[in-house]
Amino acid sequence: DAAFTKVLPTMGIQGGYTINDPQTLFSQREQWRIGAVLNIPLFQGGEEWLIQTERTSMAKQSEYMKSALVKQVEVDVKKAYYAWQVLQKNLEVLKKSVDLSRENYRMVESQFKEQIASSAEVTDAHVALVNTEVELAQEEYNFQLALLTLLKMLGVFRP
Repeated sequence: DAAFTKVLPTMGIQGGYTINDPQTLFSQREQWRIGAVLNIPLFQGGEEWLIQTERTSMAKQSEYMKSALVKQVEVDVKKAYYAWQVLQKNLEVLKKSVDLSRENYRMVESQFKEQIASSAEVTDAHVALVNTEVELAQEEYNFQLALLTLLKMLGVFRP
């Protein structure tokens, strides 16, 4: 707008009051002058139009960058939400897997007491139980991290 207003005509009023002391034969003691001034820019070299075009271009570019940023934030939030959902389902599966490993370990241990299973089978069942518990702990950590990432994307959590 500022560049555009430079090429518009301007109009103004000027006035003046003069006291001549001492008064002479060719001048009066007091003089009042009032005049109107009209400026019409005929040729400005095109600089204002270039500035106006550049500013319009910059405004459009800013709008595009804003919309791209909004879309990117939307994509990031959806991505974080879906990652959190996947980890939540994985966590449920691993909890069931740990329960099954515990049940398997309990059964193998009772078979060992009845001398139906060997100590190697008990060790294997225990190792499988420990591995699934470690996987569960890692998945719980990943789940909490994904939740914090989602909250950060939503602007709720600020570390």
